[in-house]
Amino acid sequence: MKVAFLHPDLGIGGAERLVVDCAVALKQLGNDVTIYTSYYDPSHCFDETKDLRVEVLGNSVFPRNVFGKFSILCSILRQLHLTKQLISKHADIDLFVVDQLSAAVPYLRTNFPKARILFYCHHPDLLLTSRDSVLKKAYRLPFDKFEKWSTLLSDVIVVNSEYTRHVFNDTFGPSRDPSVLYPVVAPFTPVDVSTVKMQEVVSVLSPYVCQERPKLFLSINRFERKKDIELAISAFSLLLHMHEEYRDCMLIIAGGYDDRVNENKEYLHELESLAKKFRIPYETLFPSESWNTLKPEKFRILFLPSVSSTIKQYLLESADMLVYTPTNEHFGIVPLEAMQAGTPVLATNTGGPLETIVDGETGWLRAPDMEVWFKVLQKFVSQTSRQEIEEMGKNGQIRVKEKFSFEQLKDNLNKLALKTIETERKDEASLPAHVRNVTLLIILFFFLLGAVAVALLILIREIYLVTLKL
Repeated sequence: MKVAFLHPDLGIGGAERLVVDCAVALKQLGNDVTIYTSYYDPSHCFDETKDLRVEVLGNSVFPRNVFGKFSILCSILRQLHLTKQLISKHADIDLFVVDQLSAAVPYLRTNFPKARILFYCHHPDLLLTSRDSVLKKAYRLPFDKFEKWSTLLSDVIVVNSEYTRHVFNDTFGPSRDPSVLYPVVAPFTPVDVSTVKMQEVVSVLSPYVCQERPKLFLSINRFERKKDIELAISAFSLLLHMHEEYRDCMLIIAGGYDDRVNENKEYLHELESLAKKFRIPYETLFPSESWNTLKPEKFRILFLPSVSSTIKQYLLESADMLVYTPTNEHFGIVPLEAMQAGTPVLATNTGGPLETIVDGETGWLRAPDMEVWFKVLQKFVSQTSRQEIEEMGKNGQIRVKEKFSFEQLKDNLNKLALKTIETERKDEASLPAHVRNVTLLIILFFFLLGAVAVALLILIREIYLVTLKL
C-alpha cells in the first residue's frame, strides 16, 4: 500500500512526533511511505525522519505569515500549493494521512478518487485562536466554516485522546464520531553519556542528580504562551524563597524553539523577565553554546531553547520531577516520555494528562494554581524519599508499557488504515473530475478572496493605529 502523509511543518513537537511514529509504524508493516511537508530541516528534526522518505513541496510561493499575522491564511495557501504540486507528480497513492490542516482534503478527494483519506485531528483549529474584535471574528468565520466542511469530507477521522474526541463532537457535531489513537513513546534506551558533549552536561548537573533529597525539576514544552510555563516558575519561586534549605534546587526549562517564530523569541524573553522579577538567577544556553561555560552554583533556573533529543532524554532520566504546565492540553506526549524514563509527573488536572497520569501512583494531578503547585513541590522536596520516587517511576513505566507502547500504536493504526481503505463513498459525486475541480476552485477562490479582504482591513487598521502612535 502506498501511503502519503501531509504535514505542514516537520519540525520538533508533539504533533510531529505522532506523525513520524505513524509513518515509521506503517513502513514497518511493509507499506511504501512518503511524508510531504512544506518545511523540513534535517538538522532540526526527529532522528527517525532521516530513515523516511521526506519531500518538501509548497514552500516556494507563500510565506508562513505576513508580519507575524495571518498565519492560518498562509498555512492554508501553503497546504493547497503543496497539494497542487503533489497532484502534478501524478503519484499513485492508496492512502492519505492528513493532520493539523484539513484544507487539502476536498482537493485530494477530487483528484485521487481511488485513494482514501484518514484525517488525524490533534485539536479543532478553530478553537485555538481568540476572537477579540469584530474584524477578527469576520476574518476567522470563513476559515471556521471551511475547516468544518473540509474535515468532515475525510473518510475516517481520528483524534489523539478521549478529551479531544469530546471536544471534536462538541465542535463539529456527533455525525462523525472519531476514533481515538493515542500517541506513544518509543522503548526506553539509556543515553550514552561517554561523548564529549554529554560529559559536559553530566558535569554541570551531577550536583543535582540522584541526591538523597530531590533537587532537580524539569519543564519541557515548546516556548509558546499557551503552555503556561509561568506556572512552573511561580511555584518554584515560592519554594526557593520559603526556606534556605530549598535554595539549592534547580528548575530546567527546555523545549522546542524556532528562530523563525516570533512567539518563541518573545515568550523566552518574557520568562527570563519573570525569573528576574522573582529574583531568581538564571542562565540561557542555546545549542551552539558550550555547557562548560555554565557554573551551576550561580543560577537556579536554566533555559534550554531547542534542546537536542539526546540531552532531552538525559534530562528526563535525571530529573526528580517533571512539571507539566499546559491547561486543557489535547494530549501531551512529554508526561509519557517522563514516565517512560521513570520520572514522576506533576500536571494540571485537565485535558490529556487525565488519561495518562494516575494521581498518587505515577504523579500528581492538580489545579493550575501556583499555591497548589508550590505545596506539591514543598512536600516532594521535604517528605519524599528516594525509594518513593523510584516506586512512582516504576509505576509510570508499567503504565506506559501497558497502554502507550509503540506496538500498540502500530496495531491500532494498521486497523484504522485498513478501515479507511475499505471505506465506501456512497455520496461520491457523479460529475466528471474536471468539472468537480473547477467547482472546487471557484469555492476556494471566493473563500480566499473574502479572507484576504478581511485580512487587508485588519492590516490597514494596524498601520493606522501605528501611525496614530507616531
